[in-house]
Amino acid sequence: MSVPKRHIIGGYMIFTLILLSIMIVEINFTISFNSSKMEKEIDIEEKRVFWAYNYVRGEYFEVHSKLLAIGDWCYIYMDEECILKLGEASIMVKVEEICNEFDNVIYPRIIDLAGHPNGTMGDIDGDPKIFILFLDNYNYYSEVNDIEHNVSNLCEMIYICYRLFHHNWLYPTMAHEFHHLIWFNNDWGEPPFTLESLAQYATYHAGYLGPYNNLVPQVASFLPHPENSPLYWTDDQDYGSTYLFAFYIAEKYGVDILRDLITEPDDGPHGIETVLHAAGYDITFNELFMNWITALTLDELGFQNNLFGFEGFDARITSYEVVDKLPLANKTISVNHYAFYIHKLEAPPNNFTVIINKIPQDVIGISLAIHDSCGWHVKQNLHYGEASTITESFSGSLIDEAYVVTSYISRSTPIAPEERGSGPSINIDITIIEGVQKNVDSSSSIQSTETTTGGSNCTTSKMSTTTSGNTIPFFDISFVFLSILVISLRKRRNYF
Repeated sequence: MSVPKRHIIGGYMIFTLILLSIMIVEINFTISFNSSKMEKEIDIEEKRVFWAYNYVRGEYFEVHSKLLAIGDWCYIYMDEECILKLGEASIMVKVEEICNEFDNVIYPRIIDLAGHPNGTMGDIDGDPKIFILFLDNYNYYSEVNDIEHNVSNLCEMIYICYRLFHHNWLYPTMAHEFHHLIWFNNDWGEPPFTLESLAQYATYHAGYLGPYNNLVPQVASFLPHPENSPLYWTDDQDYGSTYLFAFYIAEKYGVDILRDLITEPDDGPHGIETVLHAAGYDITFNELFMNWITALTLDELGFQNNLFGFEGFDARITSYEVVDKLPLANKTISVNHYAFYIHKLEAPPNNFTVIINKIPQDVIGISLAIHDSCGWHVKQNLHYGEASTITESFSGSLIDEAYVVTSYISRSTPIAPEERGSGPSINIDITIIEGVQKNVDSSSSIQSTETTTGGSNCTTSKMSTTTSGNTIPFFDISFVFLSILVISLRKRRNYF
């Protein structure tokens, strides 16, 4: 339930205009949120009891707090017990700085990314200020406070752990939780995958990640674990993977894609796909995901419009299976839904073949990347067909790096769950042998090339695909000639 803003309109001296003035007030009452609102009269050191949620015990509890500061856009409260722990003198030195930082940095930069805090639900208390409560608990935002409920505080507020009060990660955390507040005032149905993606990106947008090489700290815990899917929320590693996903979208397709997600009715991967299509990008979520995992495998720029690397930071998966000699015969690997598994070939030959055996109904995404005398070559296929065997063959000139990246994906755009927990997984058998092998009984064969450098003496690398079912390639054979022409005349593009 929302309580819209009222406006005080005066200056009418003629009795016959009273009715008109009332009508204007009523119109503004329902449609305006940009003008000044009636603010509560709150005094410094006011004491107030708030509801908070204990995630360990799974229950609400009361917090007896004290108002420490009032800003243009915030009230700052602290649990009285936390005041005793930190010392009031120490707190009062810092609290004005926090108040100013929220007013002048966090508030304007996050609304630039996410929009006005009222969203589509309105303002529950008729006060434009955000309540910030420091307490001995987790950092979080609760949508319960924005509705009529027996444990609602009936105000827009965020909860911050008091232990961050003097910590350098305080402001990024406030920016993160404030972004949650705005998105929930627009849409309650968004899954953690996208909610946390953009809230993490908000810390970058607010300008707080420069000292950390533009990376949130959880990236370091994710990079050794590509088996962790960003679509399924399980632990802190997901804060790292989802941040990298949001950053990839903003860097390659523009930050307006992230802005538009806030008000997009479709949720999760469907919302991302819808917003990209509306912006003119002909790409599916599955194709976007394959580009992202390839960028995390290579992190290389300078080819294919910089799709397979990051410009804002260095981020490369650090965990993969090294294949030091061939053949690799029928190695069984487990692949989680929308996670990925990497094989790196040590001293790869100039011709080799990858054979994958799977259950026919399982959908596999494969990204294959080699570096040879001509530069980097990337080929990606989404194997949607009922084939039980997939065969990929490669030829290059002096290949010195080679990666085989596999992922278990959905046949259509996936749905990221709102509940936390790991997703499904499958087992596949992978074989890698030297030389080129083709399945003569195949019903489809795709061949494509992609190169970064080279001249008249450069041998074009070839990558062929053979399956007994349908394969949907990213680089269609009908565009090979055009692709070669574009490569020779390539101009660098930047989507950011």
